[in-house]
Amino acid sequence: GGAFGAGKHWPHFAELANQLARRGHGVVVLCGPAEREEAIRIAAAARHPHVVSLSSVPLSIGLSKAIVRRLALVVTTDSGPRHFAHAFDVPVVTLFGPTHIGWTETRFDKAVHLQELLPCGPCQQRTCPLGHHDCMTQLSPAKVLSASLELLRRFAPEVRHAG
Repeated sequence: GGAFGAGKHWPHFAELANQLARRGHGVVVLCGPAEREEAIRIAAAARHPHVVSLSSVPLSIGLSKAIVRRLALVVTTDSGPRHFAHAFDVPVVTLFGPTHIGWTETRFDKAVHLQELLPCGPCQQRTCPLGHHDCMTQLSPAKVLSASLELLRRFAPEVRHAG
């Protein structure tokens, strides 16, 4: 979710992690200091041995960058890791909910931006003023998985699958 708050939380990370791991990809759940419990919950809910959370390690910005630099793909909300991925030429799927894509556009050719277009958004609010959070809940894991697999196919064909 990043420092922006709950408005950027995507509730389907565990399902996505499980789907990627079942296809042979290792998954690392990165988080900021305020998101440690959420990262532990995501990794546990994924229920796959190739999904790990680094929440027990105090991740500095530098260590987070070092990890992102070595990834084949980053799936993130509109937050810091998105920009780290761009800086290190790592393909990235960015999940936009309440924030407007155009305000932080990076024009990175290895990026896919996903956002559900709803009448209420993007509202730029830290919490959903209508209480439903549809901008993130309706962004389906299937759509994110498809974009992720396509970027992996296009830009990381040499990635070895765990298994």
